[in-house]
Amino acid sequence: MRMDAPVTARVCAALAQALDGDTQTGRRVLGWSGAPIEDALPLRLVGGLNALAQAGDADAVEAFARESDAAATRAALARAIARHDAALLGWLDGPPQTNEAGRAAPLMLGLMAVARQFGQPIEIFEIGSSAGFNLLIDRFGFDLGGTLVGDQASRVQVAPAWHGPPPAPAGARISSTAGVDIAPIDATDPAQAARLRGYVWSDAPERLARMHRDAARAPRRARLWRCGGLG
Repeated sequence: MRMDAPVTARVCAALAQALDGDTQTGRRVLGWSGAPIEDALPLRLVGGLNALAQAGDADAVEAFARESDAAATRAALARAIARHDAALLGWLDGPPQTNEAGRAAPLMLGLMAVARQFGQPIEIFEIGSSAGFNLLIDRFGFDLGGTLVGDQASRVQVAPAWHGPPPAPAGARISSTAGVDIAPIDATDPAQAARLRGYVWSDAPERLARMHRDAARAPRRARLWRCGGLG
């Protein structure tokens, strides 16, 4: 699958040579006891480095610059890791959490189909809600291949790339939403919001801009609970 993230791919490749045993971060990554790919280990660290770039750290900014070559990226990453060693360690403790309102587009298509077949109103219960953005789907506006649904006056507008005929118009009136997550994120907390943004790669600036709007407004109304496990 083509992920269309060449800058992030270059940073991941450069990390393989930029890491060494001179830092706590390097030692922990190189001595990882789990399965690095299955654990998304490279992306855990890239998220932390990307957050540094978003905060304006000069070396991290250089590493994620589109015009940076492999050698410059490796050198910039090594400097950033050495200087922010302690802060980056925390990013290795858990997998990436990718949250963004754009992912609500396929959910809205599903809700439209449910509304056509079963009627309304609709109650949404979501397992694995993370920051709860999908729970606020009725606050978003959608352009689904030219079919406009949702709140067209909302600050959060979702217009995914579309191929093929647009869906037939259908309203989806939502009466309530609620969700659970093993490790829910409060996107109204500045530190947690910064962590979420770290996992929005620099290759997708439009997603980052939408994330700022999501975290600033939408999640304040989400009903989201922590669950101890499912089984």
